[in-house]
Amino acid sequence: MRKAISLSVGVLVLSLCLLVASPSLLAGHSHDVDVYVNGVKVVFPDQKPFIDATVNITYVPLRFVSEALGAEVEWDGSKRRVVITQQNKEINMKIGSRNATIDGEAMFVGVSAKLVNERTMVPLRFVSEVLGAEVDWIPPAGTGKGKVLIVPGSDKLEPPQKSGCPGGGGCGGCGGGGC
Repeated sequence: MRKAISLSVGVLVLSLCLLVASPSLLAGHSHDVDVYVNGVKVVFPDQKPFIDATVNITYVPLRFVSEALGAEVEWDGSKRRVVITQQNKEINMKIGSRNATIDGEAMFVGVSAKLVNERTMVPLRFVSEVLGAEVDWIPPAGTGKGKVLIVPGSDKLEPPQKSGCPGGGGCGGCGGGGC
């Protein structure tokens, strides 16, 4: 009888802990990240950036960061595809595909673009670096938010190939920051 009561209390405590836990953490996502482009915090009016903890990648609503970097964004709903252009650079990403096309050349990204709350969410580091920006991750201090600092205008034209990167080169999942 005592074992049954102890087991019931243990299950009850575990259930309560799961109910109190954040739903976003249970889904493998953390929304505790702020994004800055050239020192200015990017405002996301509806869908917030998140870190997909399962692959350690920061996803952002594409339009806000890309436009802050001087790019134009077009959505083709019939093909579920987004086209990002900046000067002579063109990036094509299709929702659900782990590949992108950069200036007509196919590239394995390792993770796919996603539709979340009617926003196209893309891997922040990949898109930012293809657009020629430097990306730095500042981990959270204590219970604060992590920060992603994006500085436009580096000489990079393609994301670096990082050894040990989840899903292949160029996905930007390395470095412990989830960018």
